[in-house]
Amino acid sequence: MELGKQIHAYFKDNSQVEIVKLGHHGIRSNIPGDDISEFYRHGKRTLVVGIRKGLKFQSCKPSAHYQLPLLSGCIGQCEYCYLNTNLGDKPYMRGNVNVEESWNRLENT
Repeated sequence: MELGKQIHAYFKDNSQVEIVKLGHHGIRSNIPGDDISEFYRHGKRTLVVGIRKGLKFQSCKPSAHYQLPLLSGCIGQCEYCYLNTNLGDKPYMRGNVNVEESWNRLENT
């Protein structure tokens, strides 16, 4: 995916960013933290760039018909988050780079 290559090149040139290449299920084990608070703090500074395998759109009524699966997570650095019960084990941001596939799926829905 071209977008993935562009993101990798951008962060590769930034000497203060650590890039870790992982398989599909290696994200959580590569975020440091001895306890949930430390894991959450490190996770909030983590960007996962990947390819979304399932392109099925989730219903998002009444505000919209469907969610467009390009990003997940939250970039907020809040002290307290009422969404923590949903995002606690995945505090990182995830961006999906197969945007064209998502757009094509959207057009065919």
